[in-house]
Amino acid sequence: MKQRLLVVARRFWPLCDESCHRLLNWAACLQSRGVEVTVLTSRWHSSWPAESDCREIKIVRLLPAPKNSWTETLLLRNIATWITKHRQEYDVIYVDESQAILHQIGLSHVCGNTPLISRYAGLTQTLANGLQTLSIITHAVEACRKAHRVVAPNALAQRQLQSSGIPADRIARIPDVAWSPFTQDPASRRQAALSLRHVNQDMSLPSDTKLLLYAGRIDESVHLEPLIRAAISRLEQDRKFRLWLVGEGRDLRRLYDLVKEASCHHEILFHSPFDSFEELFQVADAIVCPSLESGNEFILPSAIGAGIPIIALDSSPYRNVMPSVLHNSLLKDGTQQNFEITIDAWLENTSLWKQRADEARREWVTTNVIENATNLWLDLLKSCVRDSAR
Repeated sequence: MKQRLLVVARRFWPLCDESCHRLLNWAACLQSRGVEVTVLTSRWHSSWPAESDCREIKIVRLLPAPKNSWTETLLLRNIATWITKHRQEYDVIYVDESQAILHQIGLSHVCGNTPLISRYAGLTQTLANGLQTLSIITHAVEACRKAHRVVAPNALAQRQLQSSGIPADRIARIPDVAWSPFTQDPASRRQAALSLRHVNQDMSLPSDTKLLLYAGRIDESVHLEPLIRAAISRLEQDRKFRLWLVGEGRDLRRLYDLVKEASCHHEILFHSPFDSFEELFQVADAIVCPSLESGNEFILPSAIGAGIPIIALDSSPYRNVMPSVLHNSLLKDGTQQNFEITIDAWLENTSLWKQRADEARREWVTTNVIENATNLWLDLLKSCVRDSAR
């Protein structure tokens, strides 16, 4: 008999940020292994259908979109009501790292006897105020106490859960099923370039041009301006270089105006998110993660798994993910000068950077086997169902 899994997440496809891509890849892996996955999420636009499918995954969307405190409260109430009504249709309920949802549905009258699993990825950023950091960890872990089992995708999360008193037998250490298993090859690259050109004529890439790709939020918190100014500086010397920024955010208009003022809007391209990154990754000569706010969940693992060179900030979160052969490509900080130096170093020796990326890929695919992580998830679901039947 197939296991029936309800996934509760604030954001999901067709939203295309990193957490959505991680969730979609993970859900598709479970679906391909015989789990019936349903995603319960928010309906961010009234024009979206209340129910749809993506990769054979059923999606149920509830109003309203959580855009302020009032709509957030109303959405949580609607989620709880929906689960109370439909909980008998599912064997396990999984909440993807949303403290508010966990607090709301972790009540016994909402889930009933249906086991509840949550995910806790750990606090990976160092905040200036140590007490604030501790408070955030405490609040997140307290929400996880409402779950029967907590999935920790990394060692940091596992340590924080255990040090906060979560029993070891309630913690499941399972790495994220977060990256797309594909590699770059000349034929696929040509086909991807052709497809992208059909999508947008501005995405035409001359054969002798090198492409640096950023995919993620275009917000002030990501600090994209130093990267863009470094790209403009490089283009003043060499026009055989492109920077594509794929994403959405509040800082897009200001940054586009900056690029247009420099007359670089044909070489530095802004584009809305894609449902799949595979074609973009096929044509990218390097991936850039300019901020600690971006990359960890999906972009960075997928780039490593595809053997694409990476430009990223030097930080423990990135070092924990990246094989050691890539550490010498990390920036000390995200200043324009450092981006200029690193971009120049990459463009002047792309073959060496590609060689290191291929070496990192070989190491990565032997230690990050998607099938292994998927098997751990299947075992966890079976264990939860078995325990609830006792």
